[in-house]
Amino acid sequence: MDFTVGMSRVFLSLGSNKGDRLGALGSALGKLEALVGRVISVSSVYETEPWGFISDQQFLNMAVEIESILGPEQLLEVLLSIEKEMGRVRLQGGYASRLIDLDILLYDDQVIEREFIQLPHPRLHIRKFVLIPLAEIAPGHFHPVLRKTISELMQECDDQTQVTCFMDRSHPEFKFKY
Repeated sequence: MDFTVGMSRVFLSLGSNKGDRLGALGSALGKLEALVGRVISVSSVYETEPWGFISDQQFLNMAVEIESILGPEQLLEVLLSIEKEMGRVRLQGGYASRLIDLDILLYDDQVIEREFIQLPHPRLHIRKFVLIPLAEIAPGHFHPVLRKTISELMQECDDQTQVTCFMDRSHPEFKFKY
């Protein structure tokens, strides 16, 4: 893929399990396009069990690829501001239901380990709700630390949570066309 000079290839995970889940994903995508950069591709939307906590509400999750001029720290700040604007309240010490969750999965092939940002996402390879949509849009992309493709990581993943396709991106009514 030909990227403009200064552009970075970024993969994000989007999730929601409160309120209008599909609407929240759509709203977040619009904000990402306006504030982060051009959306290159989007995965299908998957319905998934909560990971790391118990909730009666299932998540809708998807992955997106964006080209952006923002640096990793700037990108994280924008994602956190989008979450806050959309009503997300971050709790200390654990996972909870949320209207929107935006995570940086991969930023080019950068490896960053700082107090507030770790790239690639440190739990990317152990979560099926991340790997399945990511493998749909970037199956051959290499994890810069584990040196395996996303498809290989997905096949090796031991996560037993249920992940089912909620809305296939090839469906004519799929809302997120990029």
